[in-house]
Amino acid sequence: MKPVLLPYITIRGSASITGNNQPLFVVNGQPIDTGGGDSGTGGVNTSNRSIDINPDDIATLSVLKGGAATALYGVRAANGAIIITTKSGKNLTQRKIEFHTSIGVDQISQTPARQKKYAQGNNSTWISGDRRSWGPEISSLEYDGDTSYQWDPNGRLVPKGTGNGNPARYYDPYEFFQNGYQLNNRFSISNGSEQGDYFFSLSNLEQTGVIPNNQYGRTTLRLNASTKISDAITFGANMAYTNSRAVQIQKGSNTSGIMLGLLRTATTFDNSAGYEFPDGTQRNYRNGGGYDNPYWVANNIAYKEDVNRFTGNINLSVQFTDELSLNYNTGIDWYSTKFTDQFKIGSNNLPAGYLKEQMEFQSIFNSDLLLTYRKDISNKLNMSLTLGNNFFSDYNKALFGDASGLEIPDYYQLNNSSANTTQTGTANLRTSAVFADLQLSFDDMIFLGVTGRNDWATTMPQQNKSAFYPSASLGFVFSEIEGLKSDFFSFGKLRASAARTANIAPVYSTSNYFEAANGADGWTGNNDNIAYQFPYQGQTGFFVDDDLGNSDLKHETQDTWEVGADLRFFKSRLGIDFTYFNNTNTDLLMPVPIAASSGFNSVFLNAASMESKGIEISLNASPIKTENFSWEFLANFTQFTNIVTELAEGVDNIFLGGFTTPQVRAVVGEEYRSIFGEDWYRDASGNILINDDPTDSYRDGYPMTNTAQGLVPIGNFNPDWTANMTNTLTYKNLSLSFLIDVKKGGVMYNGTAFAMNFFGVSERTVNREVYYNADGSINFDTTPAENLVVMDGVYGHIGPDGEIISSGVPNVTPVVQDQDWFQGQGSNFGGGPSSAAMEPADWVRLRDLTFAYNLPEIGKGKTIKGGQIYFSGRNLWIDTPYSGIDPETNLGGATNAQGMDYFNSPGTRSYTLGLKLTF
Repeated sequence: MKPVLLPYITIRGSASITGNNQPLFVVNGQPIDTGGGDSGTGGVNTSNRSIDINPDDIATLSVLKGGAATALYGVRAANGAIIITTKSGKNLTQRKIEFHTSIGVDQISQTPARQKKYAQGNNSTWISGDRRSWGPEISSLEYDGDTSYQWDPNGRLVPKGTGNGNPARYYDPYEFFQNGYQLNNRFSISNGSEQGDYFFSLSNLEQTGVIPNNQYGRTTLRLNASTKISDAITFGANMAYTNSRAVQIQKGSNTSGIMLGLLRTATTFDNSAGYEFPDGTQRNYRNGGGYDNPYWVANNIAYKEDVNRFTGNINLSVQFTDELSLNYNTGIDWYSTKFTDQFKIGSNNLPAGYLKEQMEFQSIFNSDLLLTYRKDISNKLNMSLTLGNNFFSDYNKALFGDASGLEIPDYYQLNNSSANTTQTGTANLRTSAVFADLQLSFDDMIFLGVTGRNDWATTMPQQNKSAFYPSASLGFVFSEIEGLKSDFFSFGKLRASAARTANIAPVYSTSNYFEAANGADGWTGNNDNIAYQFPYQGQTGFFVDDDLGNSDLKHETQDTWEVGADLRFFKSRLGIDFTYFNNTNTDLLMPVPIAASSGFNSVFLNAASMESKGIEISLNASPIKTENFSWEFLANFTQFTNIVTELAEGVDNIFLGGFTTPQVRAVVGEEYRSIFGEDWYRDASGNILINDDPTDSYRDGYPMTNTAQGLVPIGNFNPDWTANMTNTLTYKNLSLSFLIDVKKGGVMYNGTAFAMNFFGVSERTVNREVYYNADGSINFDTTPAENLVVMDGVYGHIGPDGEIISSGVPNVTPVVQDQDWFQGQGSNFGGGPSSAAMEPADWVRLRDLTFAYNLPEIGKGKTIKGGQIYFSGRNLWIDTPYSGIDPETNLGGATNAQGMDYFNSPGTRSYTLGLKLTF
């Protein structure tokens, strides 16, 4: 696995255009922050704060999907909720000690294929320091042995027979990666009685990544305890401390990016033969310029994170009578984070060196007061009524300082520069709510639930601070009808629900605020491309933020409804659960572009709507169950669409992420997160036009990029459907479990491969050799037959007025995809359309496999009560048409802009051996 997990989770699609679409995490009743994990197209991927939870502490985890299920959690749960309960000592009669240790190995998985036939250079000539690999065949070269040539210890490459006889060779860039290792130790002790219980755990994880010097570590402490003060009063507390630390390495569209430097490196250059000269300057395949040597990056550029986090809550439960009870739960989630971003002098990204330090403090306070009344109205009619109050506060403060242009090498202090900038920022929001939950059941057959909640939020305008949203659910267990149950039919339930939920505006969206003035030219400046920032030359300066606030904002609204059925057969050994859901989101909040002449770039408005609807099917079965052997099977299937139905008047699209081309956008009538880019010229039937006009500037027999039409839809990352299947086989003390994961449909922008085409390193460029006759036509006698291809499309060309002229006749002209093609419209650097880089991102993968042996009681007096020895593997196998790295990747990390791969770091497969013991 990678040292830092970057989960991007959505439940039943997205509900917001530019806002958060990930669910709320609730641990022991306390909402926690799980932000982070996003990045731009370059830099590093930061940690997502969900990794601060020790998985061994989790007792139960449930996912609340529908609006009716999340209405009681308020605006923060508009995208659903993940409810986690940690372990306790309840139901124990004696002390329980658990020890769990494991060691794991991570290896890179799928990688882009490179050609191994041709050397560095251009037009079949070796050129020292050239950025491309369009040189002569490697087999035709040898080294000259010149030790004064500093860029290669073997000397320069020369034609075979003119050097020292040491043949040229291909260097595998993936030898840069190493095995990553993880060591994880966990200890816990727990006990309980009628008067109380406790659970204490300690864990430590140390992990090195597959990239040298990429590291992650996590240490956790947890104490959960409760006590009965009296027969009617119970008091409990849950506390957890986490320290996590990471060293992240550069990635993506970035001259210091690891994969960018690796995969553009010429085929005959050995990055590992030294990355730094004695004078401190850098050795790379561009003779010092261009892109950083990946070894130089891994050893001289580091983004460090250190997080200290405390979460805790206290709970008071009072049982006034058999029917009336009160529960009060209040808690905090505090964490402070220190980020350090350092670039050694000599990087091609920031040649003068750079240092940034940032401190951030995050604080969440939550309070829930619940009064519950339960009453058996009759022998068949039961009711439960809960009245509640919630208060929530979220506070963030960040302090930032940087130093551009370091004076003393390898001295990373902010005072090691005369060019410093500082920033500070705060954000604070509060919400309060009252709510009610009424549950009725009749004869354990009919169940009716009704909820109502009213929230007030400080981020909303005064007149719109309040929002009310109700929900209702109905369940009918029809198998309770007399005569329906049998050995064949065990259980049947029909259910339906409808709900309204809401979401609030980001902080400070209702007014206009001043911020410290700065400027950028796109070329000079710090790591954020800021060339100057006030205070500057002894002067202070502020400007009004260029996003115009709006004092008339309303809450985003989501109206949801769903229907479903739960059916079980053969004494519950076969179960099927089906759900159809429909979510409609209106008044979505987002910045809307406006004319720059107004003095602003955008205005915040309720300006969009979108919908998601689909089905979920779950199947569980126990096909075999004997005294010594059992087979359990679980399968899930999900299919949904997520369509943008409206944007503000005059707004065609909203940019979510990406490049100038391609871009991930929200566009009316299209799937959310559609990818837009340039495409080939096509005729009215959608056929690609293959040029047949020898008089124009386009090459005959090849397609042509249509830049005139601008950006058009070229794909969507969202799958047509997903499925997973878990099989668990158990024989006595042995068990084997494996999970197959399937994603059908969806495409991804493989910008990595498209750029590799230009540099002549992609495997697609190997069949480049072509010979021409005097008239410019291909000499089929001397050109290798395997190099000839017929491009898919129909004959046509562009008329004098830019009109598309198509013959409709399929192309049959053989051509060679040579250097001119790949340095032209066969790559993104040469003007090729982004549509040519779109690839299917389907997959079938062995997501997880675990083989375990459950230990019996061991030792005198049964010292060891039980345990387990296990081996597990993750992502051991994948079948995908995608030619890049594992398509479960995204350039921007955990953001709304999914489906981009541009020199992303590779995925990993993991092997883990572990031991669990219980005393």
